[in-house]
Amino acid sequence: DWSAQAVHQAEKLYDKIGRALEKLEGVYPDEEISDVDEGVLDALCDDLNTPLAFSKLNALLSTIMGTDSKKIYPVLKAILLNSLKILGIEYYAESKEKVIVSEDTDYIDQLLAERTKAKAEKNFTRADEIRDALAVKGIKIIDTPDGPRWERV
Repeated sequence: DWSAQAVHQAEKLYDKIGRALEKLEGVYPDEEISDVDEGVLDALCDDLNTPLAFSKLNALLSTIMGTDSKKIYPVLKAILLNSLKILGIEYYAESKEKVIVSEDTDYIDQLLAERTKAKAEKNFTRADEIRDALAVKGIKIIDTPDGPRWERV
């Protein structure tokens, strides 16, 4: 149901997502984790109960904000990103630059640096592997005189 209260609650949840992503900034999500938050998934499996799913997402965000154990940050970030993806939520930073929740931009930049190093070492097989892996994820590498850059396609 559409109401001013619902819009206000959505804005609060969106801001909380931003704070959680900010807290986890620079943390690489655990690539072994493909799980979605169990509460979010259970709610969606219960006749697509999105209000309950958002409530469970809010609980996950509270857990992230209340956790100081950096050892579990990669797991929490993976679960958060997977949960946002299944809910179809994309977060945009204040600068309006898109934060790609399904990919970590720092990780993409790290792979580009690895690809550049591989090319310099004439390891073209590894450079091609990195290019192909990024292409599968919708990332196009553009080689320029100033070095490689990437964009979503």
